[in-house]
Amino acid sequence: MCGCVGGGGMRGKLWGGYSGGVYAIWIIMGVSGCGKTTVGRALAARWGMAFYDADDFHPEANVAKMSAGVALDDADRGPWLDALNQLLRRCAESAHLAEQGEQGEQGEQAEQDVPNEKDKASPEKRGGVVLACSALKRVYRERLMRGLSGVCGDSDGKADGVVKLRGGGGHVGGWIYLRADYDTIFNRMQQREHFMPADLLRSQFEALEAPSADEAMVVDANGPMEAVVDEIDVRVMK
Repeated sequence: MCGCVGGGGMRGKLWGGYSGGVYAIWIIMGVSGCGKTTVGRALAARWGMAFYDADDFHPEANVAKMSAGVALDDADRGPWLDALNQLLRRCAESAHLAEQGEQGEQGEQAEQDVPNEKDKASPEKRGGVVLACSALKRVYRERLMRGLSGVCGDSDGKADGVVKLRGGGGHVGGWIYLRADYDTIFNRMQQREHFMPADLLRSQFEALEAPSADEAMVVDANGPMEAVVDEIDVRVMK
């Protein structure tokens, strides 16, 4: 399901919002059934960010194809990835405009000696975005992030799959790869209601180009989802 999840901010961390050209975008990736939606929604709520599920952006033709037990190919995924890229770019651009407007309002209020109003901007404008998306191949991940490097700000390298900001102070997001074995995920998929049948899981593993530890935060997702969420939170907040 897509939409915003409210929250109590980022516990003072710069990486949670848009500031001076920095906007947080976290993408939870992995094969179907690995827990992307559950983990992504929980993290978004904990961090005060917006949450979007990439499954909600599949065109009807893709949903019908998967429901019939037919795996998607690159041509099927192309327009879907472009739609998700546009979503992320709109969110980041919206945050930039909100930041500019807020700065202007603060200047006017200072002149009038009027206290600032409580920030009423939505999580996607102020806290960033968490997206749950399979992003199985490297080319898919590149297409998903096309045109977003400037929006997300400059970086001085990655550690534990997290982009580090120049000058210290926080992060601007990154990839979080939920890794789990076939049997564990197959059992999960048999217990859930989803348009993608469990029989297609093998095709997901065959298409997967798993990111390295230098490209993403790699998390063991074989255990309880609550523990996975806690682990990611701890590693991100280091």
